[in-house]
Amino acid sequence: MLNNEPSDLADRSARLQRAITEIEADVVAEDGAIRVIVGAGGRIRKIDLGLQAFEFSAAELGPIVAETIRAAERSVDVKAQEIVRSMLGEQFVRSAAKDEKDNA
Repeated sequence: MLNNEPSDLADRSARLQRAITEIEADVVAEDGAIRVIVGAGGRIRKIDLGLQAFEFSAAELGPIVAETIRAAERSVDVKAQEIVRSMLGEQFVRSAAKDEKDNA
């Protein structure tokens, strides 16, 4: 059961914020051409082009980069949900997901 004392809520909130801001996803494209590191909020921290990347034209490389970024963003979202679930419980995650779906 959650303790709803103000000091406990403030402490949990601070720990949750800290944990979410530290999230990072490191994803490599299937062919190894691109490596992307994305942080909290979908912020791209790093894009590495492997030697394989130079075998593609710009038109071919663009979609690979975009999909690798999207995969990293999805991974960050999953990690954030796992953190929220572990700190606040499953009910909160389901409620937030429903609210997000309703507002889409």
